[in-house]
Order: sequence, then C-alpha cells, then structure tokens
Amino acid sequence: MDKSHPRTVAHDDGFTVAEMTIVVGLLPIILGIAFMLFNSTTGMSDQISARSVVTEQTRSAVDVMTRELRQSGEISDGDGAFATAAARQCVFYVDLYHDGVPERVTYAMSGVALVRTQASSTTSFPPFAYGADGAPTTLVATISPSFTGPIFTYIDPNGTILTPSQSDQCSAVGVHVVGAAPVPGTNQTVTADLSTLVKIRSLFNNIQ
Repeated sequence: MDKSHPRTVAHDDGFTVAEMTIVVGLLPIILGIAFMLFNSTTGMSDQISARSVVTEQTRSAVDVMTRELRQSGEISDGDGAFATAAARQCVFYVDLYHDGVPERVTYAMSGVALVRTQASSTTSFPPFAYGADGAPTTLVATISPSFTGPIFTYIDPNGTILTPSQSDQCSAVGVHVVGAAPVPGTNQTVTADLSTLVKIRSLFNNIQ
C-alpha cells in the first residue's frame, strides 16, 4: 500500500439546509425594510419638491403685488387709489407703462385660486373710464383652505386698520398669502405662508 500520498477529505463549501432556511426567512424582511426606506426617501423628495414649487409661486405672487401696489395712485384727487378694498379682493389704479394713463388692476379669489386681471382706460386723459377686464392670470393656483383670514388689510398713516368704506385714507396695504399644494401620491398638503406690508409711494409715506 502506497503511503506517500495521504488520503484527503473532500470539503463541501455549499450551504446547509438550515442556513438556506434562515436566508429564505430573512430575505422578505430585508426586502421589506429596503422597500420602506425607498418609499420614505421618495415621499420626502416629493414633499420637498411640492413645498419648493408652492413657495416659489407664492413668493412670486407677493413680489408682483408688492411692486404694483407700491406704485398705485389716485385717478381723482381725494378718492384714494382703490376702487374696491375688500379682504379678498383689491381693485386699484396704477400706471404700469408710465405713459400717464393708469390701468385698473384687480386681485381676487376665483374658486381656490388668487388671480389677477387688468383693464385699460378708454380715454387717454382724466376723467379716466375703464372697459372690461382682460383674461385672468393666476397668481397662486391654490390658497390654503385652512387660511380664512384677509389677504389684504388696508392701513392709514397712523397704522390703523381701515374698513372698506375708508379706503380713501389708505396709505399702505398688508398682504398675506398662504399658498397650498398637494404632495403627489399622498393625502398630504404643503403650504407656504408669506406676508408683507406695502407702503404706497404716491400717497402718505410716513408709516413707520
């Protein structure tokens, strides 16, 4: 018998039945955790994206209203800059094109949206007369349903909040907008809450 070559024992490098059973049992748990993490990450990304969109839209709307309200003015001495001064509707006169003929601009709710319309004077000199408003443009697609307060607040030179009938005394307008947007694939809604105080340059300018 040749003893120069010792007998070797074969090694089985595969999985045992017990190990395979454990792996098969753990695999659904691991996949479930991975799926939840993926959904969580995707949901967070969708929420951030929706918030970014509504914040940008709301900020853009406030910027437009600030710029136009600041330049508003009277078309008749002593009447003030406003044709309508309501909590959720603001109609005023502003010379948008700096040609001496003011336009009539309206901000108002239309359903859930805050929209802007504009009308031109049919005369090029006082007394100005205005035709129908043009097509509306959307400032904010959705105002948050939970926001029921005034969008526009009218303030006199002493800082007193005015009633609509006192709009001829208005020298500044508080603007408060709460835009809202749904998060895709969920029942969640994100909001953007922005406010500012706009002092009207052509009228009283002593509000601090």
